[in-house]
Amino acid sequence: MPLDSRTLADDHFPLWAEEPPVPSEGSLVPGSQFHEEQWVMAAGMLARGSSFLYVARAMGCSRTTLWRAYYGSKDFRHRVWWERQALNREADLRLSSLRSLVVEQIERLVSSGDPSTVRWLADRLGILDGLAAQPGSTAGAAAADPAAGRLRSCAAVGRSMRRPLCRLPCRSLCGHRSRPGRRQRSRRHP
Repeated sequence: MPLDSRTLADDHFPLWAEEPPVPSEGSLVPGSQFHEEQWVMAAGMLARGSSFLYVARAMGCSRTTLWRAYYGSKDFRHRVWWERQALNREADLRLSSLRSLVVEQIERLVSSGDPSTVRWLADRLGILDGLAAQPGSTAGAAAADPAAGRLRSCAAVGRSMRRPLCRLPCRSLCGHRSRPGRRQRSRRHP
């Protein structure tokens, strides 16, 4: 149900809530035998990237008819453009909601003490690089001898978590890998 234009004369909706453009001649494709809803559907399909042939088959017309309608009606082309813009706005809204979900999940994993998430986050934020640059720190000594520093840090993480080290995400850092096909018991790093 359309809103009364007098009640919201000065209000401006956000871009995602805009109404589609009204055709200047009252119809997207004037003089067409097809209903307006079919042209709206065709504009949406073209905006999503469907081919002219596929859209023409869905409408029940020839590709030439659709082609002539597209290039002959400025309102139809404008509706296709508007549908593309609406799809882009929807995609932006979905991405922003996905970003917030990802942030919530990372916060939950970090607060629960998941070591692989903490290490990944520290690596992505560059926190480990900042520790290596500090003079007199054990991380600075580890930077001088990377293999020794990695093994020391893996052993420290393993002791603090009281888990077998072969289950830690540090496998890629210290070179410890279990042999394929053999089940490993709680072995320490070699």
